[in-house]
Amino acid sequence: MLNVTRGAFLAYFASWSLFFSQSSVASSPYSAENQAAKASTRMATYATAEKSHACVEDAINIANSDALIFRVTPEQRQMLFSTSNPEEFALKFQDFIRHVRKAFDTEGVVVVRGLLEDDLLDRLEKDSQAIMDNSAPAIGGQFVSLNFGPAFSDTAFREAALSSAIPRFIAMVLLQMKGGEDGDHVGRSTSASLHLLKDAFLAKGGEKKCCGWHVDDVGFWPTDARSRPGVNAWIAIDDIPAEFGGGLAVSPRSHNASWRERAYEAIGSTRLYPEEGLAPGMPFGKTCDMEEADPDLAKTIDGTKKVFDFRRGDVLFHTRWLFHRSMPLTSDGEERFQRLDMEPTFKRYSIRYEYADSRLLKGINVEFAALLNSENKGRTLAEVNKAEGPFYPKCWPGAVSDNDIDRMDDLVREKFPIAEARRKELFKTLMQGNTAKK
Repeated sequence: MLNVTRGAFLAYFASWSLFFSQSSVASSPYSAENQAAKASTRMATYATAEKSHACVEDAINIANSDALIFRVTPEQRQMLFSTSNPEEFALKFQDFIRHVRKAFDTEGVVVVRGLLEDDLLDRLEKDSQAIMDNSAPAIGGQFVSLNFGPAFSDTAFREAALSSAIPRFIAMVLLQMKGGEDGDHVGRSTSASLHLLKDAFLAKGGEKKCCGWHVDDVGFWPTDARSRPGVNAWIAIDDIPAEFGGGLAVSPRSHNASWRERAYEAIGSTRLYPEEGLAPGMPFGKTCDMEEADPDLAKTIDGTKKVFDFRRGDVLFHTRWLFHRSMPLTSDGEERFQRLDMEPTFKRYSIRYEYADSRLLKGINVEFAALLNSENKGRTLAEVNKAEGPFYPKCWPGAVSDNDIDRMDDLVREKFPIAEARRKELFKTLMQGNTAKK
């Protein structure tokens, strides 16, 4: 059941889409009937899909993608819930974990199937449709829907982000965390807890505009680049066949590529910020513009591109500094939706996780915690939570507490409206500065 928290987060997080562009895009209505029709034809989509070779822009590279896809068994998923001891989990499933870790450490990305139960996926689909039905079209022309913070609503998004197998898998398999006191860590194996940093529901429609090759900017990943890199979990709420477009492309190994510094420079990445953070006059708003800023490098990265045949419930995990991009619908995808007499839409939910000792960026920062109290800039996530409340709720070890859930709802009702008003003023100032430079 959707409560008042739903409406609150829809209002308070809408302006985040300004990070994409100042231009707006009109969208067609996405009825529940259309979504039901799509669900009923999901298997037919796979059975009848034909690969397109007619258009250059439709070309994709799915070679070797299957080597990065892993399946979690019901037994493995159950044990993720029954223990917070990674050593116990590793002892029982050591071959599986060894292969996943090797792929993730080397390639910077893996896709995992079987982490989410069908019931949770059904509720995610229902709640994502509610977001699309009750929110304004996304600004920027890259997505038909973009809404930040659904984990702060009483919906399936909260369960997926905080209480599902996803944070447990990240902590126990990908990051090899040990559990214990926040901030106590040695090397890569750490005793720090895992926290939700930022989440967003997105839906890709028939928009031709896409965000080019990038690593996430301050709007999507607001921690200091000197913090240990966290993990993004990208959930396919729909089947998203590669030949239809509309999904996510990744550049494996790009987090260690020889050209990465050049790429950071091209898009004005947070990786270039000094310890003092973003300041007036520094590059801002170039995140999606790789093709314009450095066309030759964009072509180089295109040559490394991997696109997956996403199935409903697949979770793509990638490290923070992996280059990735959104993909437009292909001509086959457009024709498929036309034959079904449906508005094109592929839904996904993206969740960014960080260590407890990761620090918020200093300088210009549009995070609610920083807008409400400037002293939170430069603080660790654990320190912010202790001082201000669960802006970055802990999701491992253990489960998020009922007390933190209540306090999250309090933040939405009492503090987020104030922060949102301050954010709008800051956006206005930043965008005016960008316009003046042009």
